[in-house]
Amino acid sequence: MEANSRNDLSYLERLMRLFTHVQPGEGKSTLMLSAYACLLLLLYYILKPIREALILSEHTAEIRTYTIAIQALVLMILVPLYASWIRTQGTNEILPRVTLAVAVSLLLFWGLYLFKVPISIPFFVWLGVINVLLIAQFWAYAADIYSPDEGKRLFAFIAAGASLGSLLGAQISKHLFKLVGAEGLMLVAAVLLIATMWLPKLIGLKSKKKQTNDYHGHSFKTGFDTVLNNRYLLVIAGFVVLLNCVNTTGEYILAKWVQIHAQQGADVKLIIGEFYSDFYTWVNLFSMIIQLLLVSRIFQWIHIHGAILILPFVAFVGYGLATFIPIFTLFKLIKIAENSIDYSLQNTARHALFLPLNQQQIFEGKTVIDAFCWRLGDLAHVVIIFIGLKVFKLDYYEFAAVNLVLSLFWIILAFNLARKHKQLVNEHD
Repeated sequence: MEANSRNDLSYLERLMRLFTHVQPGEGKSTLMLSAYACLLLLLYYILKPIREALILSEHTAEIRTYTIAIQALVLMILVPLYASWIRTQGTNEILPRVTLAVAVSLLLFWGLYLFKVPISIPFFVWLGVINVLLIAQFWAYAADIYSPDEGKRLFAFIAAGASLGSLLGAQISKHLFKLVGAEGLMLVAAVLLIATMWLPKLIGLKSKKKQTNDYHGHSFKTGFDTVLNNRYLLVIAGFVVLLNCVNTTGEYILAKWVQIHAQQGADVKLIIGEFYSDFYTWVNLFSMIIQLLLVSRIFQWIHIHGAILILPFVAFVGYGLATFIPIFTLFKLIKIAENSIDYSLQNTARHALFLPLNQQQIFEGKTVIDAFCWRLGDLAHVVIIFIGLKVFKLDYYEFAAVNLVLSLFWIILAFNLARKHKQLVNEHD
C-alpha cells in the first residue's frame, strides 16, 4: 500500500515528503496554503518593527503595555459583531472580505502618517487586532477544509510557510526601514495584503466539516455562547489566556530593557527598529528550522496532545533562570527560545486543536479564542504590570518571577487540555 502510494506521488509531493507525510493529490493545495500563510506573516513582520519603533520612540514601555488593554476592549465589541456577520454571510467569502477591509484601513494609516498625524497608539491597537483576527480566520479556513488526520500530517508544512514569511518579513523590514521609512513599508504591506485576496479561490478546497444551523438568533453574545457551552473550547480558551499572558509579560521585560539601551543612542526610533528587526530575524529563523525539521516528527512521536506541553515547560525553565540571573543577554536568548517554539510548534499544535470540531465551533470558537481570549491574556498582563509597579514596586526584570508562577499554572492546565483533546480525537475516530 505504501509503495503504491509513493508511485502515485508527483515530483512536488516527493520533495514535500522530506518534511511531511503528504499523500497523492495533496501537494498543490498544501503548497498554496503554505504560500498563503507565508504572505500573511511576511506582511505582519514588515509592520511589527514599525509598530514597536513608533510606540517606544514616542511613549514608555508602560504605555505600550496599557495600550494592549485597549486591544482587548476593542475585540470585546468586535468579536460578537464579527460572529453575527459570519452567521449572516456564511464562511465562503470571509477571508477575502476581511483581507480587503484590513488593506483599506492600512492605506488609511499610511495616508495619516504621510500628513504627520500621530498614529503610534491607534496603529499599535489596529495591528494587534487585525493580526489575531486575520490569522485566526486563515487557520479556521485550514481546519475547515482538512480532516483531523490530514491536518495532523499537513499543518506542520503549512505553518512552515508562515515561519518563512515571518523570517522574510523581518529581513525586509530591517533592510528597507532606512531606505523607505515607515510609510514605505506600510505601502508594501498593503499591496502584499491585497495580493492574498484571491488565494482561497485558487486553492479551491471545500469544507469537510459538519455544518450546523444551531444558531439561536443573533445576540450580542453570538460566538461567546459557542465557547461557553463547550467544555473543550473553554479549556483551550484558558490555555490561550495563560499562554499570551506569560509571553506578553516577557515582551514587556524585553521592551523595557531595549528602551533603556536605546535611550543611550542618538536615534532612539532607529535603534529600537533595528533591534526588533534583528530579534525577530533570529526568532523566525529558529522557528522555521523547528517547523520544517521537528514539528511533523513531534506530532508523530507524542501527538498533538503531547506537543502542547512543551512550551509551558520551556517557559517555566526559562523564567526560572531569568528570575535568578537577571542579565539582558541571557533574557534575550530566553525570549528567542520561547518565541521560536511559540511561533512554530505551539502555534501549529494550537491550531490543530480545532480539527475534531464542527464548522460552527471552528469559525466562531476560533475567532473568540484567538481574538478575544488572546487579548484577554494581554489584559491580564496589563493588570499584572499595573499591580506589580504600583503596589509591589517591582522593577521590570523582577516580573520574570511572576511569569515563573504563571508558567506552573499553565503546565497544569496544559495537562488537562491534553487529556480532553486525546479523548475528543478518540471519539471522532
